[in-house]
Amino acid sequence: MTDRARYPRLALAVVLLVMAAAFVLYGVFALLYGGDGSSATYVTLAGYRLNAHLAAAISFALGVALTLFGRSIIRATHARGVQSWTNPPTRR
Repeated sequence: MTDRARYPRLALAVVLLVMAAAFVLYGVFALLYGGDGSSATYVTLAGYRLNAHLAAAISFALGVALTLFGRSIIRATHARGVQSWTNPPTRR
C-alpha cells in the first residue's frame, strides 16, 4: 500500500478523535451544569430536552465509541503498511 492511500484513513481517524473529544467535553459540561438548583437540570440536545445526567452518559458513550473506532482505523492503517513474510528469504 502506498503512503498516499493512508492519508484519507488517517484524516478520517483524526476527525473521529476530534469529534470524540467534543462529545466528552459536552458530557463534562452537562455534568457540571447546575441550572438554577430548584429542580432537575435539563439540557437541550438535538432539539430535545434531556436530563443533564442522561445527556452526559450519552455523550460519554458516543465519545468512547468514536475513540475506539478511530483507534481501530489507525491500527489497521499501520498494520497494512507492515510487510509480513510467510517464508523469509534464505541466504545462499
